[in-house]
Amino acid sequence: EGPREVRWVRYEGEDTQHRPGWARLKGFDRAIEKLCRSYRGEVWRLLDVVRQCIVFESIEDISRCFQGICEDEELVILRVKNRFDPQFTSQQSGAYRDLCLNVRLDNEETRRLGVNLHVCELQLSLKDYKA
Repeated sequence: EGPREVRWVRYEGEDTQHRPGWARLKGFDRAIEKLCRSYRGEVWRLLDVVRQCIVFESIEDISRCFQGICEDEELVILRVKNRFDPQFTSQQSGAYRDLCLNVRLDNEETRRLGVNLHVCELQLSLKDYKA
C-alpha cells in the first residue's frame, strides 16, 4: 500500500469483513433522463457520471470520514449536499439519505494527465439506507 491508501484505511477499520466495490458509470439513459428532467439540457450540470459510494455503520463514522476528506490537501470539495439534514425534504431526495460530495483530485499526476478538473461524486451513506 502506498501512502494514499494508508490514509483511508483508518476509516474502514482494521477488522472489516467488507471490501469496497466500484460503482459503474451512470448509464446513458439515466444521464439523458436527468439532463432533461432536472437540468433543462444543461450538460455541464451533470456531475455524477463518475461516482462512488462508501457505506458506514454510523453517522459518527461518516463524520470522521468527512473530516479526513476535508483535511486531504489533494481533494478539492466543490459541493456538499447533506441529505441527512432534516431540512432536506423527502421530496428532494426520494426519501434517500446520504452525504453527497462533488470532488476533484488535484495533484501533480492529475495535472500531468489533464484530468485535475474532472468532477466525481462521492456518496457517504449509512448501511441502513443501503439495505
